[in-house]
Amino acid sequence: TAEETLAKQSGREAGGFEVKSKVIILLTDGRHNIGQRSPAEAAALAKEWGIKIYAIGVGGETGFMGRGGIFGGLMLPIEEGVDKRTLQMLAEQTGGKFWMAEDGEALRAVYREIDQLERSRVEALRYLDYQEQFLPLAMWALGLILLEVLLNATVFRRIP
Repeated sequence: TAEETLAKQSGREAGGFEVKSKVIILLTDGRHNIGQRSPAEAAALAKEWGIKIYAIGVGGETGFMGRGGIFGGLMLPIEEGVDKRTLQMLAEQTGGKFWMAEDGEALRAVYREIDQLERSRVEALRYLDYQEQFLPLAMWALGLILLEVLLNATVFRRIP
């Protein structure tokens, strides 16, 4: 889990630190098109487990067009726009928040705001362990050079 990974990185036992809150950042168009649970059931489970949902609606209001038809020559509406109502419901039921991000800059602004809302300080212990490998390689190179000089002076000697 994320808590175990954080514990390994910080050099502490699992549970040796306090997490400010549990959150899910949901980046979606809000359409329920896969999964066994409805968005309302998912929100109820998240609330029961103490998880806030920060929902970010991505895309425009009108959806988008795509190529369709037998030979792909027709432009047909593929998807509807963002389902704001569902995303607002998910955020409100879990104590989270809802944003719309229609472009990259808006998405960066949303992430900056989430960063301010959910900032936790975690001290991490880092160290660097290495072994110097220069000397063995240098000794091998010197040995090969000496072997080359010796062979040129004896076996591979050239007489002018």
